[in-house]
Amino acid sequence: MNDGPALSIKSSIPSGAWDCHMHFYGPDETGNTSPVGGFQMPEATVESYNKVRAAAGISRFVAVQSVAYGFDNSVMFDALTAYGDDARAVVVVPADVDVDAIRTFHRLGARGARAYMLEGAVLNWNDLPKLCETIEPFGWHLQIQIEGEMLPDLFSLLTSLACPIVIEHNGKFRSPPKIDDEGLVTLLKLLDTNRIWVKMSGPYEMSADGSSDYRDIVPLAQATVAHRPDRLVWATNYPHPGIARPPTERALLDLLSTWTRNDRTARDRILVGNPSQLYA
Repeated sequence: MNDGPALSIKSSIPSGAWDCHMHFYGPDETGNTSPVGGFQMPEATVESYNKVRAAAGISRFVAVQSVAYGFDNSVMFDALTAYGDDARAVVVVPADVDVDAIRTFHRLGARGARAYMLEGAVLNWNDLPKLCETIEPFGWHLQIQIEGEMLPDLFSLLTSLACPIVIEHNGKFRSPPKIDDEGLVTLLKLLDTNRIWVKMSGPYEMSADGSSDYRDIVPLAQATVAHRPDRLVWATNYPHPGIARPPTERALLDLLSTWTRNDRTARDRILVGNPSQLYA
């Protein structure tokens, strides 16, 4: 990290900070986590996440339906009964989902629908316009996971959809883009539509240099913050599925200080103000 010492997270984490992307994985009847659809689930229960939440100073959070469970959101909502209004949710639903189901999910805290558009997807591109038309009246957004290199080809589609869009994991490029790469330029253009948000999360999803501070994605993250800090939210991606040696959540908060160049105003906006607006 080349921008000076990170802020002291213990003393400076703002009141009301959000974790905008985490997953619950429930144990089976024997108490062990089990594979779902070929995916070996890590442990992520109410008890384990409470420890993470307390250690990181997180006040509110957004549970995101894992691709492992398909359209069955029950494990996530079972966990959320412990949290009341401290939690929000992003569900996975079919394109022909009934409006009454969306109304029920909204009452339970859902504020978005997820479209995981990589291997293992349960939706296809043709489903997205219809899904967005259904969820838009509820003030929901579509949360989407794609590879950042796809953004130039998807610009017209994403900007034509009826509801706001949230892009996961800093864009999830296959490898860290250079500042003038078309994919990153397109990501910044999408932010300028005022209908697109980006989650600052999962740095290990694109980092290639093996460093513990993921220094090869610092230029992307800092460029995004410098361009539109008002369109960004932060997340842990707990329990970091598929990552053998994940960073601690406190380390991820230190990374955010680097990405914001130790600008407390920008950092606090990303942690508190922006998510309070997006997940109201």
